[in-house]
Amino acid sequence: MAEASLKEVRDAFRALADTTRLRLLLHVAQAREIAVCDLARATRTSQPLVSWHLAILKRAGLVTTRREGRLVYCAIAAGSLDRCQRLLDQLAAGAVASVPADATTPAPVRRDLPGRAAP
Repeated sequence: MAEASLKEVRDAFRALADTTRLRLLLHVAQAREIAVCDLARATRTSQPLVSWHLAILKRAGLVTTRREGRLVYCAIAAGSLDRCQRLLDQLAAGAVASVPADATTPAPVRRDLPGRAAP
């Protein structure tokens, strides 16, 4: 995968690494398009905070916005989540292909606290 694509997907995953943004994205996906004020009401989140989170999602290319008068509507950007899914599929396929069939789960690494003797 090209370096630019990896950076794009990295930014998308960073944006998705917040439960509030995931919750907002879920509401947007269910509504297909929703006004920011309605999204704030539906999620019981202040409108400035919703706008702030939407700006992060928009910079990551996950949502689009359009203005109609005083209202701003948002929708999921076409193909954005599909790109993330394809990368996850590629990562999973690569990880599965590189693991030997008889591999076992490694034992957890023990990290003793400083100043304590290991048993």
